[in-house]
Amino acid sequence: MACSIAEINSGHPSCNARRSVRCAVVLLLALCSTLVLAAPSLHAGVVYFEKDFSKMGNVPNTSQGICSAAANVNSFAFLWNQYPGIYDDTQLLPDSNGNKVLEDSELVAARTMMAFGWDSPISGVHRPGIYSSGNTGTAQQIWEQTYLWFEDFAPGTTALRGQVYAVTGGWLDGSLLERKYPRWDFLWDAMVDMADITLGIQPKVAGTEGHAVTLTGLAFDDLDGDGLWSLGETPLKIGYLDPNKPSVQTWADVTFGGGSRMEFTWWQTGTTYYVYRAYTETPLFIPGDANGDGIVDDLDAVALSKHWGMGSATWAMGDFDGDDIVGAKDAAILAGNWGRTSRYYVGGEGLAPEGTAAAAAVPEPSIGALLVGLLCLACFRRRGGR
Repeated sequence: MACSIAEINSGHPSCNARRSVRCAVVLLLALCSTLVLAAPSLHAGVVYFEKDFSKMGNVPNTSQGICSAAANVNSFAFLWNQYPGIYDDTQLLPDSNGNKVLEDSELVAARTMMAFGWDSPISGVHRPGIYSSGNTGTAQQIWEQTYLWFEDFAPGTTALRGQVYAVTGGWLDGSLLERKYPRWDFLWDAMVDMADITLGIQPKVAGTEGHAVTLTGLAFDDLDGDGLWSLGETPLKIGYLDPNKPSVQTWADVTFGGGSRMEFTWWQTGTTYYVYRAYTETPLFIPGDANGDGIVDDLDAVALSKHWGMGSATWAMGDFDGDDIVGAKDAAILAGNWGRTSRYYVGGEGLAPEGTAAAAAVPEPSIGALLVGLLCLACFRRRGGR
């Protein structure tokens, strides 16, 4: 039978049941799409674990040689696009017209600020940028200006970490850095956490300047076939966005030289470079973690189902994509992160930097089935209680 508007507004049982079924179907489809789209691509035993390159920035380097500023901005664009519910209400990147869409002119403006300085909107203190006021783009200056950028434009949202072959004792919050050449497992953990990652590279033979790129993918020999890298599986390639040709992803074979440092042939010179630093920025909030307790679980599923279809929604209500409505995209985000925890989260005691790291990028099917059951149950309870 057809449902009239009056019957719908009055909570007619048959209409409520139909809406509950529709809600359950949407959630099931969201989960299925997530299980497909989140999976890494397989190529004859070699796994290419990649970020969505379309979410990266595409701002180029300039003749002034400000590659680290460009690489930073291209990384920040990934955070902005990947986590709109976290960053679109910040000024992580300039949004001059307030439309919450990154435009080329805004990325260029951010690159200029990162390179040559800005005034803090919080303290009014002038930040010199990576390449001005005596700064020349050293590893310390890149780290400190990146740190201050988040402090000024997106405070309380992001955990910064890194590995760098340098003495960091006198650096701003240098305790967040490990003194070593970046390790493959460090890069892998950051990739699984969907952090943004910038690499500093130096020529193996002196006489050529260093460079900066944004890490976009890792490839390895997947011996156990689970799609995830583990100890004993051979690293093969890195994928990166180079500000000297930012419109395409570049892949390079990696080898390991002295000090276990990663080395590869840089496309522009055809010579060997090694990775001497890796800086990562990871959101403190896990997508799908509505209540902010550091894990995506049934409590978050209940919060999402309780507010299904509501407008003017917040993160706590289940709006993880920042469009102000709790809907199918939010369910897909929750499903894709089901069971995920983070080494960095905001809880009752504030920042807890030593929590549990993410264990996998894709939910297990059994967990996914549990999620569907929980969401559908919560959905039916909500509808039936009206």
